[in-house]
Amino acid sequence: MRHTYFIAKSNDIDIEDRKYCVGECGTAEMCNLFCTKVGRGHVHYLPCDSKHGKNCTAAASKDRCRHCVDEVYPPPDKGMDELLHAQFWAAIGWEDPCTDEERALFVKCPFQCNAPEHEEEGKAPSYCILDAWHQPELKPEASNDGFAYIDGHKFECVHAVDSGKFHNIFVLDSSTSMRGQPWQNLLCACNKFVLNRHQDGGENDLVSYITFDNKSRIRCEAQPLGEMLQMGKTHFNSGTHFTEGLRAANEVLSRNNFEEFKAVLIFFSDGCPCDIELAITIAQHIRSSYANAALVNSTQLTQLTSY
Repeated sequence: MRHTYFIAKSNDIDIEDRKYCVGECGTAEMCNLFCTKVGRGHVHYLPCDSKHGKNCTAAASKDRCRHCVDEVYPPPDKGMDELLHAQFWAAIGWEDPCTDEERALFVKCPFQCNAPEHEEEGKAPSYCILDAWHQPELKPEASNDGFAYIDGHKFECVHAVDSGKFHNIFVLDSSTSMRGQPWQNLLCACNKFVLNRHQDGGENDLVSYITFDNKSRIRCEAQPLGEMLQMGKTHFNSGTHFTEGLRAANEVLSRNNFEEFKAVLIFFSDGCPCDIELAITIAQHIRSSYANAALVNSTQLTQLTSY
């Protein structure tokens, strides 16, 4: 990079273990290694044929190049254009020295999710999945598509707001074997859980109740925890189909607002399902589908053998 110098929107430039001053010659860097270091959505600068961008060919093309409207240092004596990686190498007529994999990365948006979870040891950073210089992406109305939308950027990671709010989803076995005292004990355990959450500061939580035997029923969905639940009369039918309860739970999860409420899936049964293999498959699907959405115990099937 003997014939280049550093331009930036601030006076100092930090590139991994090296620090440069604006205006400094790029002799110490190799072209391909430099591009690899600066990574996603990085920008190169070339002199513009128009001082103020009125007749700028880059602004007119809108093809990974645009007229620079920000103040840069050192102040250039003429206008500058910003070019993404591929367009820069095409503009100067040189062969791109980077690999196909690197070039695919360079066209991506560099905006990074700043959720504290990504700062934990062993956790990889999460970037916007859209291309660099994309238009602001808005969250679809009345839809939870499994993505997070932050400041017009789109992320595969989804983080519940750090508000301590939970959506507690109870999935209860109402097969014939649960009739009588086992069912009463189960309701008592659920009510105790709800009471403990309320006492622990969970008054803004939500609660959903699902019962299942050979069919599933959503008894209530996303109700405030502080309101007393009236389960009503429960009909007990033969057959214990875990798949019915899990499918109903997945339906409720699909409507949960993960940006405000972390979901807790609590599955109770006395066991002996007739569809365990399919149930495990569905449970694994639920876990993978909501892995980025802070789902708690999504596949833990708790077998109650005594009360």
